[in-house]
Amino acid sequence: MKTDYSGFFEQSRLKKQTFKQLSLLFTLLCFAFVGYAQCPTGETEINITTTGGSFTSEKWVNITTGINGTGTQVWGQGNGTYGNGQGLINQDICLAPGTYYVNCYDRYSDGWDGTQISVTSFGNLLNNNGGVSPNNFSNDDSTSGWETPEDELEASLEIVVLPPPSCLLPSNLTASNLGTTSVDLSWDEEPTATLGYQWVVMASGDAPVVDGSEVATGNTASDTFMHSVSGLSSGTPYDAYVRSICDGGEFSDWSSVSSFTTQSDFCAGDNFVDSGGVGGSYSNNENITTTISPDNSGDVVTVTFLSFDH
Repeated sequence: MKTDYSGFFEQSRLKKQTFKQLSLLFTLLCFAFVGYAQCPTGETEINITTTGGSFTSEKWVNITTGINGTGTQVWGQGNGTYGNGQGLINQDICLAPGTYYVNCYDRYSDGWDGTQISVTSFGNLLNNNGGVSPNNFSNDDSTSGWETPEDELEASLEIVVLPPPSCLLPSNLTASNLGTTSVDLSWDEEPTATLGYQWVVMASGDAPVVDGSEVATGNTASDTFMHSVSGLSSGTPYDAYVRSICDGGEFSDWSSVSSFTTQSDFCAGDNFVDSGGVGGSYSNNENITTTISPDNSGDVVTVTFLSFDH
């Protein structure tokens, strides 16, 4: 029988609040100075992240050269010993290019209880078990400890690791300082972007292209990691992307999308639509206050209700 100790752990955390704050500060300082690890030449960085679900301390992952945990283990959670370091992970791993298998184990052999897994490399999804929590729908478990790997295995996911790209995409693209017709785009420096960056703003939902169908686009120098975009339409949703320009004019893949909506210009005729949208799709028990004020002191705002339903 399983026991969920989440309540006990929560009480322990409350009792040790000061210690946790100190630990968090130390962790943040470590990240600030250490940064991301670099793989040896010829190896590719992948990331394995496990999230959500119940009874997360029962989960363990390794990588082998053969399916279902066979062949040679090239990486294992914790210190690599079967079951060591069990629990959720967000782990960067360096591997030589090739085909591998990510094996998902559960200490009770009854599925991953809703926990999901995602294996990525340079922003590309390698395998996520189809977005389904690993489960082989059999229970060969007889004790609460780690039994033979064959009994506890829930899924074996094939991944194909490619050589690392020579031109890496920028990360952490952010849209800020939204105006009625403008937005500031910023992103993290990418060392391989020796010739700069290309950014693009697309209509919401459109894939990033630079062929004349984009809303706006432009380039920045290699030491410039932001750009102020103007000439947009008010009260309009957009998607922004950025990519690196590397040696020889090579382009990286586009970054992850940063979606934003410019502010509405009500004085220019934009309509205000509340959280339900034009279709009136509200969440339960919504209670939202919206304040509309003029730009200039002494001006008056006049509101005309075009549609109202209670």
